[in-house]
Amino acid sequence: MEKIKLENVILGDLSEFINSMNKKFPLYEGQEYTDENILDILIGTNRSEIEKLLSKTGKSLSEIIESDTLTLTEINVIFEISKINNYSVYTEIKNKILDSEEYKNKIIEVFNTSLDEFTQKMMSNEKISKIDYSNKVKKFTESFSMLIGSDFENSEKIILDYYDSKIKDIWDDYDLNEVSNEYLKHFSDSTDFYTFTTSQPNYSGWKIYIYGDNKNDIIEILQSSGPYIKSLDFPFKVATNKGLTNKDGKGLIIYLPYNTIINKEFKTVFDDLLTKLSNYKNNGQISGSKNYSGPLYYSYEFKVAFRKLPKGGVKYSELNKYYVPNVGGDYMKGIKQKDLFDNE
Repeated sequence: MEKIKLENVILGDLSEFINSMNKKFPLYEGQEYTDENILDILIGTNRSEIEKLLSKTGKSLSEIIESDTLTLTEINVIFEISKINNYSVYTEIKNKILDSEEYKNKIIEVFNTSLDEFTQKMMSNEKISKIDYSNKVKKFTESFSMLIGSDFENSEKIILDYYDSKIKDIWDDYDLNEVSNEYLKHFSDSTDFYTFTTSQPNYSGWKIYIYGDNKNDIIEILQSSGPYIKSLDFPFKVATNKGLTNKDGKGLIIYLPYNTIINKEFKTVFDDLLTKLSNYKNNGQISGSKNYSGPLYYSYEFKVAFRKLPKGGVKYSELNKYYVPNVGGDYMKGIKQKDLFDNE
């Protein structure tokens, strides 16, 4: 169909155009227009500028007005025309559009289409870690809302509100287990470590380290072994952002209960952890500890030999009486006693 030129609308019979303006559409239901105000709009407006705007849609102005639904491009043309000389009739139409649920849904539809394309590319890029997905989706959303907001009023708020209510939680929880998600919520804590809620059995002085020197390492550890570690019900803690700046490799620390040592159950824990961490390849050194295998290390943290500890082990409330920090020294602080695995 040949596009109707603006001059034909102005100079020709306006009855059809006026009838289409009076038609009840969802975006501007109940508006009434006359020959006089239509002529005022069209003749008073810069024709070449409007024709340039209309060329983006491939439709005449009357065809846009007659449409039951509008594309975002067509909505933008309405917006731009209303800005040219701020004509009241188009301003009314524009305000009806802005207040409509259809407009909001159209903005969300375009956002979701673009987001789908972005996330598919993001997830196919092996260099992007899964734990970075939520942050990248957030940045994409903010950038996209600003971009589309330059053309479509209220769209930035529509997109950001929709992201907060529908999208954010999906990506915050994407492909991460409960332990990893709990850790991420505390990654920026002011302490060096985040301690997971566990029972407090009596302590043995022996502890396990899992080497890790950045957030990606920690998440990989927790993804593969976090649920198992938590199921042990041993006290354990994980390095936060602040703790990781120490660069000592102590990504995760597990405290072995006294009974686990006495009952010779600890080796099973070490071997189970090795199995869980079989795909984890960051095996750096941890000073002041002894390597068991791969990323697993262990050390003794008390100033009194294991055999001299109170029967049943050291209570949590008494840890300060026995604990002495070991920075780079012997993994048993020079105490003359058997190695952990010599006690089997």
